[in-house]
Amino acid sequence: MELPISIKQDDIYTFNLEIPYYNWFYPLQYNVDDSLQKLFNNDIYLEGVKGAYIHIPFCSSLCSFCPYIRTHIHDTELRNSYVSCLIKEIKSYQRNTKPGLECIFFGGGTPSLLSPENFIDIMEAIHSVFKLSASCEITIEANAMSLTPELCSTFKAYNVSKVRIGVQAFNSQSRNLYQLKATVPDIIRSTELLKKYNILVSYDLLFGHHGQSLESFINDINLADELCPDTIEIYPINFLSVPDRYWRALSKSMTHLSARDRVLFFKAGKERLLELGYHQWSGHGFARDKSFDLLYHRCVYGTLGGLISFGPSAISFGDNYLKWNHSGIDKYIEDINSKAVPTYYARKITETESKAKRFVTELPYYGSIDYDNDITGEISEQLYKLIDSDIIYKNDSKLKLSENARLQYSSIMFYLLPEQDKEALSREILSLCAGLGGRFQGDMIWI
Repeated sequence: MELPISIKQDDIYTFNLEIPYYNWFYPLQYNVDDSLQKLFNNDIYLEGVKGAYIHIPFCSSLCSFCPYIRTHIHDTELRNSYVSCLIKEIKSYQRNTKPGLECIFFGGGTPSLLSPENFIDIMEAIHSVFKLSASCEITIEANAMSLTPELCSTFKAYNVSKVRIGVQAFNSQSRNLYQLKATVPDIIRSTELLKKYNILVSYDLLFGHHGQSLESFINDINLADELCPDTIEIYPINFLSVPDRYWRALSKSMTHLSARDRVLFFKAGKERLLELGYHQWSGHGFARDKSFDLLYHRCVYGTLGGLISFGPSAISFGDNYLKWNHSGIDKYIEDINSKAVPTYYARKITETESKAKRFVTELPYYGSIDYDNDITGEISEQLYKLIDSDIIYKNDSKLKLSENARLQYSSIMFYLLPEQDKEALSREILSLCAGLGGRFQGDMIWI
């Protein structure tokens, strides 16, 4: 069954449906092709790579909102064993000629829980396999509690460009619900520390949890701004994929926010950030510098080039192929130690998907794209409906979203998907809705 999304254009609402995911990788990960099991060690794939993703699946505590692959880091031996396996996977791509990289992203989990020695070992492995451009962008996600002078000094020595701190909220009720262990003083201390080393600082802020007021969200933005981060990302909590600990943390007095609420929150948050002097550089990202960009996102959501990823659940893609690793941490370690490569799944990227990516992710995520040819292919009908409705503006060389459409950019991504992809994502969303049982209310998605 396919979710019946349609153009609404009622007040600020462009669609009748607000997709609860704020973004996703495209092409989608389904339809495994078992014949491709040896593909991802060949040189043809590596030629198109521009970015690398390194997955660090450890956390000092598990936040209630986070659905990603991670585990507690209480076992130092487990962490070191994992890093050793990660290095082996990276080195499995070693060739006589080093492929180039323009960007590296350490995600998790909590990459800042790596020891300086762990980080050095991983970076040295990357340097042994890849040729990093002179201005290679390196971004690291971090917990404010785990950043130390020793770690920041190591980051600086290896030219880390930006550290992204998972602030999520300043409001005490929100922080308790999210089960965040770092404190506001930790956020202040880590921000000052990164600035001392001239590393760009980014804050993640969540909104849309049960019981949240618009006033508290705007106050979170104001408090974040007072600490002068270089960028602020605001994005809605994905209630379809939060762990059970989130639902257990709710009190009976906390009512859900509707899809309409989430769009209103995003609109108010965006307006406040613009008032504070920020520039919207992506779907949910705002920067003080109008020239700011993130090359990693240009790979994932744009068309800069291929991405090669390492660790459990990591997703890689080139011009024609898509690969994703098995998600189990223990299985990853077992696989690397026994056969030097992780268990993974792969499939070919179709010509339709290759042509569609520019419109399905790059246009909604960045708000505009340059193009130099006519719009053809499977998604042309949906695209022209948006153009005819003044949701997308078109001239000879550019497509641009209306300001209201940018408030529901993830729904634009969904609307423009080719039919097979739309059906696959619809099945996933409907299955997750059903899995929530009585926790799910129709207005969480429908406007």
